[in-house]
Amino acid sequence: MFARSEEDVGSLFSLHIPLPIGEAADIEDDSTVTFEQSPSYSQLRVLVAEDQEINQMVIEEVLSHYDCDVTLVANGKEAVDAISEIEFDVVLMDIQMPIMNGYEATQKIRAFNSEIPIYALSASVMESDRKASIDAGMNGHLSKPINAVEIEEALASAQSFHSKGLSDSAAMAEGMVKESL
Repeated sequence: MFARSEEDVGSLFSLHIPLPIGEAADIEDDSTVTFEQSPSYSQLRVLVAEDQEINQMVIEEVLSHYDCDVTLVANGKEAVDAISEIEFDVVLMDIQMPIMNGYEATQKIRAFNSEIPIYALSASVMESDRKASIDAGMNGHLSKPINAVEIEEALASAQSFHSKGLSDSAAMAEGMVKESL
């Protein structure tokens, strides 16, 4: 062990621990996604609320492989405003954003739209963090760094919800046409 310190300069600490050389482990990584055979979600309108530009770029790149119509906003207030003006099929919501955080934005959205699927996007992945997302009214909690498998599952769920909504609307319209005859 080594330590050196100089006033107004800083400190340097060094520790040497001899360890045996290990063998490489065979690890299967289920989180690897090949986008060549990704399903298309071209009919989905996705709102991404994320304040970090690099995270916006990453999530936009991942979503581009699914042919989604993506709208990016930089904070919770912009997310609330966007949802009040445009119909989206799913929201991917960062938790820690300036102006309005993801929890508060979700609660405001739920006051006028209880149906839209909202998924938290957060580096905080403790069970208490996941519970806080659900308690705020979100449908799920996706981890950062962005996991393409989780994103695809959220899109598939939103697609299922969207398709059900369309078939319910079609059935309702058909019923209204029959009633008018």
